[in-house]
Amino acid sequence: MSMALNKERPAPELYAQSEGSFRHMDFHSTFRAKTLNLLASVLQQSLSDAAAQLHEANAVVMTYGTSWVYKHKTSGKPVNNCQKLPANEFDRYLLDPSDVVASFESLYKLIKGSSPSTRFILTVSPVRHLKDSLDMNQLSKAGLIIACHRIVQKLKDVDYFPAYEIMIDDLRDYRFYEPDMIHPSSVAVDYIWEKFGQRYFNADTASIASKCQELSRALAHRPFDPTSNEHTAFLVRTLALAKDLQGKAAVADDVLALEKMLAGQGQLS
Repeated sequence: MSMALNKERPAPELYAQSEGSFRHMDFHSTFRAKTLNLLASVLQQSLSDAAAQLHEANAVVMTYGTSWVYKHKTSGKPVNNCQKLPANEFDRYLLDPSDVVASFESLYKLIKGSSPSTRFILTVSPVRHLKDSLDMNQLSKAGLIIACHRIVQKLKDVDYFPAYEIMIDDLRDYRFYEPDMIHPSSVAVDYIWEKFGQRYFNADTASIASKCQELSRALAHRPFDPTSNEHTAFLVRTLALAKDLQGKAAVADDVLALEKMLAGQGQLS
């Protein structure tokens, strides 16, 4: 976020080539391209889009995943993603809670400078980092929880939502995990999302969120017969739902996709 708001270019020394594509160690591995110039263009556009969204946001939700950090030995810089490069190219260390607090305060001031009314919600991810081992995962999460509570005590417009604690203390059973024993199951995700909505959504927001979930389920539907009258009627209903959400949620691409499907069936002029 700080890179986007400061209009910084991605550090050139953190570009890397891995598995036949160019990537950058400060970005998710989905950001990849066959050429360095193309990747640089994609990353710059992503940063511009992120900055625009942050300027318009009245609330920012931040989820901390782990206290473990990897530093690129050659550049001396911490990275967000090792991009499957050899482990010996990085040093691994554990952040102190005070480091997390200082990092957040810097970002907080930056966002407040452009959007003074922005509020923040902090969470700690319930996803287990078992590669760190059970005890090191718990140590990592504990450091993040301590940091979040120090931040909340210090800054009045920052709140903490206990997603991690709900998963660990409320959903105390492995049936609430996916088979990998790392990620929360869909039942657990829905349960935590419901708790989040109860805490932060007013009636209008809750209604919009419910319709967005309904739209998401409809878009994920795979028909037995895409040419049937029943599926056409289903698409018409889904399009009406998407249009009802226009101006309330980011559904423009969904509307266009549904209109394209219906046009292909001769249902739109």
